[in-house]
Amino acid sequence: MNNDIKQKVHQINFLALQQYLTGKRWQKQMSKKGNKAFFRQFSGADVISEISLPLTRNFSDYDDAIVKAINLIADYEQREQIQIINDLLLPPADQIRFRVNNTRTKDGLISLSEGFMLFESAKKSLLATAHDLLKPEIYHKRLGLKDAQQFIDSCMMGQTERGSFIASIVCPIGNHSVDDNYQQLSLFNSMEDLTTSFTRQVTTKLMSSINTVKQVIEAQNYGELENNSISGNFLESLIEMGEYGESEEIQIMTSWAPTAPQLDSSVPNSVIITKDYILPLEQVVERIRERNADEVGEFVGRISEIKADPDIKLRSEGMIIFNCIGEYGAIKAKVILNNDDFHNAVTAFEKGNNIRVKGMLRTNGRIKAIEHPEFEIIT
Repeated sequence: MNNDIKQKVHQINFLALQQYLTGKRWQKQMSKKGNKAFFRQFSGADVISEISLPLTRNFSDYDDAIVKAINLIADYEQREQIQIINDLLLPPADQIRFRVNNTRTKDGLISLSEGFMLFESAKKSLLATAHDLLKPEIYHKRLGLKDAQQFIDSCMMGQTERGSFIASIVCPIGNHSVDDNYQQLSLFNSMEDLTTSFTRQVTTKLMSSINTVKQVIEAQNYGELENNSISGNFLESLIEMGEYGESEEIQIMTSWAPTAPQLDSSVPNSVIITKDYILPLEQVVERIRERNADEVGEFVGRISEIKADPDIKLRSEGMIIFNCIGEYGAIKAKVILNNDDFHNAVTAFEKGNNIRVKGMLRTNGRIKAIEHPEFEIIT
């Protein structure tokens, strides 16, 4: 065990480790002297794993005992030591992993543009889910509820992982509060507080919603998605997560906070979306959007592509592909610009400048366009 891990082990509170084991349903028995506890896992009447845990730091071999306990937990749970250590040092959190599997990500890498859009779409899926809980609507014109934004602000980007490309979002267990600070819970909150927290409600509904979407599409009951507690915004986020080519799949996986097990066995830990589900989703979202008038919005981002007649004399306009963030979250839209604005757009593209476009956002399936644009370079 390297020095960095040894240092982390020394920081582990034996009370937190007790709480962890209790939350994982290890059975506890105190020693006769009361300075140790024995935690056991059973198969029938047989003990299949036992951990001896010191209840004070006064033991000279305290760190060694903690290391041994972690090794036994890691063996039992079939996880890495460092994952157990991080669970014990960090506040309780659900972790959502978005895995892109295609020929372009086989080495664990992804283009900057695709990676940015993946994280933004993942964020949108969580934000839309929070809105679906707080204020169910078939389509949210604005994803701007304070309590939902508090939850998003509490989330963090986790370490990316190998295995195609995996984007990780850590959602600390907590509840919204009357002020702007999300109320984060700890290992020492009750199991009920942790499992009924707003964070757990969001992560549970996220996985349940994706599973429902798959089941409805497989049964070809598409109309159910237009009269459900799952918003069009959430469906959009699934469409926007990837390019969905012939061999592409997006896998959404959840690791529930170790000290707050998922009590609903019907909620899946993993769901895979492929291109087979995208066309029906696009058609459903289009119908939902048709019932919700498009509105003028303001969008800020960067140009990823420019297209125009190569003959300047014949050119009257040009098109840009625009990766941006607006009132609807992260989007990729095409914008037709007049000659002067297109000339400025080329300059912004070459210099990597951000731009702002005001206009009417319209959607036709996965294709988005901003009409009647007002173009501006942000300096």
